[in-house]
Amino acid sequence: MALLLILSLVVNLYLIYQMSIFRRSQDSLWYDLQVSRIIALQQLSTRLDNVLEAPDNEVEVSRLIGDFATTRALSGNMNVLSQESPELREALDLLSGQAFIIHERYFLQLQFRNVGEEELQKLADFQTTFAAAISELEELRLQALESGNAERYIRKNVSGVVESIRPYLDKNEEIVDNFRTEMIYLP
Repeated sequence: MALLLILSLVVNLYLIYQMSIFRRSQDSLWYDLQVSRIIALQQLSTRLDNVLEAPDNEVEVSRLIGDFATTRALSGNMNVLSQESPELREALDLLSGQAFIIHERYFLQLQFRNVGEEELQKLADFQTTFAAAISELEELRLQALESGNAERYIRKNVSGVVESIRPYLDKNEEIVDNFRTEMIYLP
Protein backbone atom coordinates (compact mmCIF):
# COMPACT_ATOMS: atom_id res chain seq x y z
CA MET A 1 0.00 0.00 0.00
CA ALA A 2 2.80 2.41 0.89
CA LEU A 3 4.48 1.56 -2.41
CA LEU A 4 1.30 2.52 -4.32
CA LEU A 5 1.08 5.78 -2.40
CA ILE A 6 4.72 6.61 -3.18
CA LEU A 7 4.26 5.63 -6.83
CA SER A 8 1.14 7.80 -7.05
CA LEU A 9 3.00 10.72 -5.48
CA VAL A 10 5.90 10.33 -7.93
CA VAL A 11 3.52 10.20 -10.92
CA ASN A 12 1.65 13.30 -9.71
CA LEU A 13 4.90 15.21 -9.17
CA TYR A 14 6.05 14.20 -12.64
CA LEU A 15 2.77 15.43 -14.18
CA ILE A 16 3.03 18.73 -12.31
CA TYR A 17 6.60 19.09 -13.55
CA GLN A 18 5.51 18.38 -17.16
CA MET A 19 2.71 20.95 -16.91
CA SER A 20 5.22 23.47 -15.60
CA ILE A 21 7.54 22.80 -18.54
CA PHE A 22 4.64 23.11 -20.98
CA ARG A 23 3.59 26.42 -19.41
CA ARG A 24 7.14 27.77 -19.58
CA SER A 25 7.42 26.75 -23.22
CA GLN A 26 4.14 28.57 -23.95
CA ASP A 27 5.50 31.64 -22.16
CA SER A 28 8.68 31.48 -24.23
CA LEU A 29 6.66 31.15 -27.42
CA TRP A 30 4.54 34.13 -26.40
CA TYR A 31 7.65 36.19 -25.68
CA ASP A 32 9.39 35.15 -28.92
CA LEU A 33 6.35 36.10 -31.00
CA GLN A 34 5.99 39.48 -29.27
CA VAL A 35 9.66 40.25 -29.80
CA SER A 36 9.51 39.09 -33.43
CA ARG A 37 6.60 41.42 -34.07
CA ILE A 38 8.36 44.37 -32.45
CA ILE A 39 11.50 43.71 -34.51
CA ALA A 40 9.47 43.35 -37.73
CA LEU A 41 7.62 46.60 -37.04
CA GLN A 42 10.93 48.35 -36.25
CA GLN A 43 12.36 47.10 -39.55
CA LEU A 44 9.23 48.22 -41.39
CA SER A 45 9.47 51.67 -39.81
CA THR A 46 13.14 52.02 -40.76
CA ARG A 47 12.42 50.87 -44.29
CA LEU A 48 9.54 53.33 -44.61
CA ASP A 49 11.93 56.11 -43.56
CA ASN A 50 14.35 55.00 -46.28
CA VAL A 51 11.60 54.97 -48.92
CA LEU A 52 10.38 58.41 -47.87
CA GLU A 53 13.93 59.74 -48.28
CA ALA A 54 14.35 58.11 -51.69
CA PRO A 55 10.99 57.04 -53.16
CA ASP A 56 12.64 56.10 -56.47
CA ASN A 57 15.00 53.56 -54.88
CA GLU A 58 13.81 50.25 -56.35
CA VAL A 59 15.66 48.09 -53.83
CA GLU A 60 14.26 49.89 -50.78
CA VAL A 61 10.71 49.83 -52.19
CA SER A 62 10.99 46.08 -52.82
CA ARG A 63 12.31 45.53 -49.31
CA LEU A 64 9.51 47.66 -47.87
CA ILE A 65 6.93 45.51 -49.64
CA GLY A 66 8.63 42.42 -48.18
CA ASP A 67 8.60 43.96 -44.71
CA PHE A 68 4.87 44.60 -45.02
CA ALA A 69 4.40 40.92 -45.84
CA THR A 70 6.51 39.83 -42.85
CA THR A 71 4.57 42.08 -40.49
CA ARG A 72 1.30 40.70 -41.80
CA ALA A 73 2.44 37.08 -41.47
CA LEU A 74 3.55 37.58 -37.87
CA SER A 75 0.20 39.15 -37.02
CA GLY A 76 -1.58 35.96 -38.00
CA ASN A 77 0.55 33.90 -35.61
CA MET A 78 -0.69 35.80 -32.57
CA ASN A 79 -4.05 34.02 -32.49
CA VAL A 80 -2.22 31.05 -30.99
CA LEU A 81 -1.58 32.91 -27.75
CA SER A 82 -4.60 35.17 -27.50
CA GLN A 83 -4.80 34.96 -23.69
CA GLU A 84 -1.38 36.50 -23.04
CA SER A 85 -0.94 40.25 -22.49
CA PRO A 86 -4.04 41.51 -24.31
CA GLU A 87 -2.91 45.16 -24.16
CA LEU A 88 0.38 44.45 -25.94
CA ARG A 89 -1.34 42.19 -28.45
CA GLU A 90 -3.91 44.92 -29.14
CA ALA A 91 -1.21 47.58 -29.61
CA LEU A 92 0.80 45.35 -31.95
CA ASP A 93 -2.36 44.40 -33.84
CA LEU A 94 -3.23 48.09 -34.27
CA LEU A 95 0.25 48.95 -35.52
CA SER A 96 0.28 45.97 -37.89
CA GLY A 97 -3.22 46.79 -39.11
CA GLN A 98 -2.32 50.41 -39.71
CA ALA A 99 0.77 49.33 -41.65
CA PHE A 100 -1.38 46.96 -43.71
CA ILE A 101 -3.77 49.78 -44.68
CA ILE A 102 -0.77 51.88 -45.75
CA HIS A 103 0.45 48.94 -47.79
CA GLU A 104 -2.95 48.47 -49.44
CA ARG A 105 -3.28 52.18 -50.15
CA TYR A 106 0.19 52.71 -51.64
CA PHE A 107 1.28 49.29 -52.91
CA LEU A 108 0.89 49.98 -56.63
CA GLN A 109 2.09 53.56 -56.37
CA LEU A 110 5.21 52.43 -54.53
CA GLN A 111 5.81 49.53 -56.88
CA PHE A 112 5.61 51.76 -59.96
CA ARG A 113 7.24 54.74 -58.22
CA ASN A 114 4.24 56.91 -58.82
CA VAL A 115 3.83 58.58 -55.43
CA GLY A 116 3.12 62.29 -55.57
CA GLU A 117 4.31 64.95 -53.13
CA GLU A 118 0.98 65.07 -51.31
CA GLU A 119 0.98 61.31 -50.78
CA LEU A 120 4.58 61.41 -49.61
CA GLN A 121 3.61 64.04 -47.03
CA LYS A 122 0.73 61.88 -45.79
CA LEU A 123 3.08 58.91 -45.54
CA ALA A 124 5.61 61.07 -43.68
CA ASP A 125 2.93 62.20 -41.20
CA PHE A 126 1.95 58.59 -40.61
CA GLN A 127 5.58 57.52 -40.27
CA THR A 128 6.35 60.16 -37.65
CA THR A 129 3.89 58.78 -35.12
CA PHE A 130 4.36 55.17 -36.27
CA ALA A 131 8.11 55.42 -35.63
CA ALA A 132 7.54 57.05 -32.23
CA ALA A 133 5.29 54.18 -31.11
CA ILE A 134 7.66 51.55 -32.46
CA SER A 135 10.68 53.15 -30.79
CA GLU A 136 8.98 52.93 -27.39
CA LEU A 137 8.24 49.25 -27.97
CA GLU A 138 11.81 48.71 -29.15
CA GLU A 139 13.06 50.41 -25.98
CA LEU A 140 10.91 48.02 -23.93
CA ARG A 141 12.44 45.09 -25.82
CA LEU A 142 16.01 46.31 -25.27
CA GLN A 143 15.45 46.99 -21.57
CA ALA A 144 13.91 43.54 -21.25
CA LEU A 145 17.05 41.98 -22.73
CA GLU A 146 19.22 43.87 -20.24
CA SER A 147 17.02 42.90 -17.29
CA GLY A 148 18.12 39.28 -17.15
CA ASN A 149 14.55 37.95 -17.28
CA ALA A 150 13.08 39.45 -20.42
CA GLU A 151 9.71 37.70 -20.28
CA ARG A 152 9.02 38.86 -16.74
CA TYR A 153 10.25 42.39 -17.51
CA ILE A 154 7.91 42.73 -20.49
CA ARG A 155 4.95 41.39 -18.54
CA LYS A 156 5.65 43.78 -15.68
CA ASN A 157 6.19 46.91 -17.79
CA VAL A 158 4.04 46.41 -20.87
CA SER A 159 0.97 48.25 -19.54
CA GLY A 160 2.89 51.48 -18.96
CA VAL A 161 4.47 51.37 -22.40
CA VAL A 162 1.15 50.67 -24.12
CA GLU A 163 -0.42 53.61 -22.28
CA SER A 164 2.43 55.88 -23.35
CA ILE A 165 2.04 54.94 -27.03
CA ARG A 166 -1.76 55.18 -26.98
CA PRO A 167 -1.73 58.81 -28.32
CA TYR A 168 0.43 57.69 -31.27
CA LEU A 169 -1.91 54.78 -31.98
CA ASP A 170 -4.95 57.06 -31.86
CA LYS A 171 -3.36 59.72 -34.09
CA ASN A 172 -2.36 57.14 -36.68
CA GLU A 173 -5.81 55.58 -36.53
CA GLU A 174 -7.20 58.96 -37.67
CA ILE A 175 -4.68 59.09 -40.51
CA VAL A 176 -5.46 55.51 -41.51
CA ASP A 177 -9.20 56.23 -41.43
CA ASN A 178 -8.58 58.99 -43.99
CA PHE A 179 -6.63 56.50 -46.12
CA ARG A 180 -9.52 54.03 -45.89
CA THR A 181 -11.91 56.75 -47.07
CA GLU A 182 -9.59 57.61 -49.97
CA MET A 183 -9.37 53.94 -50.95
CA ILE A 184 -13.16 53.74 -51.27
CA TYR A 185 -13.12 56.55 -53.83
CA LEU A 186 -10.08 55.39 -55.80
CA PRO A 187 -10.89 54.53 -59.44
